[in-house]
Amino acid sequence: LANHAADIRVGKNARLVHVKIQDEGTDGRHLSMTRVKVGEKSLYDGFTLTIGGSLSRSETEARVEGMGAEVRLNGAYSITGKQHTDHTSRINHLAQGTKSRQVYAGAIDGNGRGVFQGHIVVDQAAQQTDGYQMNRALLLSDTAEIDSKPTLEIYADDVKCSHGATAGDIDEDHLFYLRARGIPAAAARSLVVRGFLADPVENISDDDARAAVLDVLDAHLGLERL
Repeated sequence: LANHAADIRVGKNARLVHVKIQDEGTDGRHLSMTRVKVGEKSLYDGFTLTIGGSLSRSETEARVEGMGAEVRLNGAYSITGKQHTDHTSRINHLAQGTKSRQVYAGAIDGNGRGVFQGHIVVDQAAQQTDGYQMNRALLLSDTAEIDSKPTLEIYADDVKCSHGATAGDIDEDHLFYLRARGIPAAAARSLVVRGFLADPVENISDDDARAAVLDVLDAHLGLERL
């Protein structure tokens, strides 16, 4: 059992890139809680890659307290067997002109189950808030499951907020395109999954952190670095 907690404060005009790679063993249970306070004109850029553990939950609560502050909570997950992974977040916009972005993408195989619960709360004082959240899931088997619950709770009247969730099978046209160029079926499937999961990874603002996540993802999918 891994039980983590973090309390983060990002001061005025500061920028923090915070990347977590969760690759616990097949019997591992991973529970984490991250609380973040973001000050004026600052950025918290958080990302979580989940590929391990039999049961995992990564929860983040962010308070966007300063004018012009921004929070990014992005992530990717690739699970199979009977793995269960949960990504839960709550972003509280408390000041004017703040921004948040949440983009999660997951590939679920076998009897795996993914859960996404994203909650954006816009306080009455947080006019001109710009909030966005999206969870996209790729179901690679008939028994894979995704439960998505994106939520907006808005008390201001001058905002731009949206949310969404999609789930679907792997694109057979993409597989056909790769197979037609001599790529074996298993490798073609992994390449399609890699392209799907790489989308939120590309949102990591630090080049070295982004490259490290892609290295781990490629190794997990059995691919060399592209």
